[in-house]
Amino acid sequence: MLAEDNDALRKLLALRLDALGHDVLSVDSVAEAISLLESSHIDSVLSDHSMPGGNGLQLLAYVRNRKPDLPFVLMSAAVTPEMQAAATADGVSAVVPKEDLGPLLHVLFPPNRARLRASA
Repeated sequence: MLAEDNDALRKLLALRLDALGHDVLSVDSVAEAISLLESSHIDSVLSDHSMPGGNGLQLLAYVRNRKPDLPFVLMSAAVTPEMQAAATADGVSAVVPKEDLGPLLHVLFPPNRARLRASA
């Protein structure tokens, strides 16, 4: 699941994740993310920190309460030491500045080779 309120960035990240062989379900708010988490099978979460109706740390806390083992990557245009500490305390998989996310996507979300082979 990709949670990002910026339409252009959300579409770009969804395309990049799709190219890595991942099925991407995209939302633009914390409320939509929670609804999707409750209604769909989600393998991992990539979430922006600042979104309408809450923030990525609140979404992370919800995920840890409901699905404690779900990988969760938090991204932000402005990662602070406080954000990093809070996310780490809640068991985040990674906290990544948005400007560094592009080159790290294939590391954070390794290619789904089975899906890539099936679509070839």
